Amino acid sequence: MDQSFHIQVATPTGLLVDTDAVTAQIPAASGYIGVLPGHASLLAALGDDKLSYVTTSSQTRSLIIHGGYVEIHDDQVRVLTPSAEQA
Repeated sequence: MDQSFHIQVATPTGLLVDTDAVTAQIPAASGYIGVLPGHASLLAALGDDKLSYVTTSSQTRSLIIHGGYVEIHDDQVRVLTPSAEQA
């Protein structure tokens, strides 16, 4: 099993995040989803809150997202949100 996964965060204006990470906390509509490498496939609606992730170089990054969807499949995490800003 890999020690990381690829995460992307996209809005209608472009791609905000496109990197490898070792963990992520994603605000789903019904609570937070913790993501580690090897996570089961998932499609979920998102809420309005802070999305955070730790890069493979141990840097913690955060965004405030405003709804949307997350797809997790084969160590690929894709977040589609109508808007987001740096936290």
